[in-house]
Amino acid sequence: MKNFISLIVSFLPMLASAQNVNQSLLWKVEGKGIVTASYIYGTIHLACPDDIIFTATLEHIFSQQHALYLELDMDDPAVFGGMLHEMQMKGDTSLKTLLEEADYEKMAVGFEALTHLPLSLFNRSLPLITMSAVYPALLNCSSTKSWEMELTNLAHQKHIPVYGLESLQEQLDVFESVSYVEQAQMLATALQQTDSMKNEFLQLLQLYKQKDVEALSNMIRSSETMGSMEDALLNIRNKNWIPRIISLIKENPIFFAVGAGHLGGQMGILNLLKKEGYTVTPVAY
Repeated sequence: MKNFISLIVSFLPMLASAQNVNQSLLWKVEGKGIVTASYIYGTIHLACPDDIIFTATLEHIFSQQHALYLELDMDDPAVFGGMLHEMQMKGDTSLKTLLEEADYEKMAVGFEALTHLPLSLFNRSLPLITMSAVYPALLNCSSTKSWEMELTNLAHQKHIPVYGLESLQEQLDVFESVSYVEQAQMLATALQQTDSMKNEFLQLLQLYKQKDVEALSNMIRSSETMGSMEDALLNIRNKNWIPRIISLIKENPIFFAVGAGHLGGQMGILNLLKKEGYTVTPVAY
């Protein structure tokens, strides 16, 4: 069930006691005349509270930056309002119209068993968004926190402004680029294979805790279903972000925080920045 789990991380710590110098979620970007280095941090979009840890080193580096850039500006109330309004399928399309009745009923049973919510609440929602309601059930904790919201709260405490690398409309366009049928089939398959889904999530979570962004990228990109959506969900977005990142880091030191699935691999933002001539190095924290 890598297809579902991959989305958590990419469109996504309990720290190890010893850290491989080449493995990190925090990366320093410098070179090409930059006066003060910027940093890129790989997040997982939801986590158990005990797994969100700000070490002294991480907080110190964060405090030295002029701004925090997330995938979306989580400090903008319009983003949340827009999500509620816009993340619906167009026209009269719904899960019931996309699936056979028997398949829909099976999915409804599985969804409610995991989330304790009726699937009817999400009948018109984009299936990729509906998947996010399943995610907390995969975590072995009674409550969850978001790395993005915790970083936003820390930015408020330190009077650091918060911005987004892409607009809400750009992210909505990503969802719309994947057919509704494909999204619905992914959701249905995920809910039919919950044991497999949980096991693969634990594997990805372990790689995240080990801060191994390359192994994480390999696991995500090796997913058969992700293969058909890799460009839309990862590669195109990464390429779009690079000129924006470069423009920003030329002016001021910036702390970027994006899903860890965007960091590794040939088309990951770390390698794309290296191709542009920047020095990108892992930071032990």
